[in-house]
Amino acid sequence: MAGPITHIILALKMFTCGLLDSNTVDMKLFLLGTSFPDIRYLGVIERTTTHSKNISWLDVVNEPSPFLAGLKFHALVDELRETFLEDHGMYNLIPKRPYLSQCMKFVEDGFLYHKINEWDSIITVFDTISSEEKAFNIADADVKRWHTILKKYCAEQPQKNLIIHMIRTLSKVTYKLSDIEFLIAELEQESEFQKLIETFYDSFETLLN
Repeated sequence: MAGPITHIILALKMFTCGLLDSNTVDMKLFLLGTSFPDIRYLGVIERTTTHSKNISWLDVVNEPSPFLAGLKFHALVDELRETFLEDHGMYNLIPKRPYLSQCMKFVEDGFLYHKINEWDSIITVFDTISSEEKAFNIADADVKRWHTILKKYCAEQPQKNLIIHMIRTLSKVTYKLSDIEFLIAELEQESEFQKLIETFYDSFETLLN
């Protein structure tokens, strides 16, 4: 599962590379849609409601609602990322262990953060609640809380303290702080992991077919 920043960066890449056209697809709604599914971490909705399985790129481009297209794109990114990491030996590089998935996605966000410079502008999409978000029957206060979490998180490049804050905010697992700190440091210092994430970003369009 990718982190919030990776989801946003890959969504924007679909517009900059020409696979989506901002004249026909509302970019703001698409970004809201692709950022919405992980509101589940607040315990207000089931994962299965927002994360459909076996989504294809055609499912995304054929979806008439930009918000729902973004939501489907989120699920597609999660599936493609996990397949890519498995196929490229990520878990031989850093074996699976407790807290790995939580730490990985936020460290990945830190690696890719520089792909975009206009974060101050981008996070303004979270200033309002869309009608599509309301349609999931989640309290406005919870949607606003999710938007606030995303705005604060995306406002700076994720590093150790911010990553720990996000894990504390969103994770229901019991953990030792020392274990989390050690794993974050291991991931940040593993150059092959960073190269793998950069390659995933660079080659993402080729994974859509």
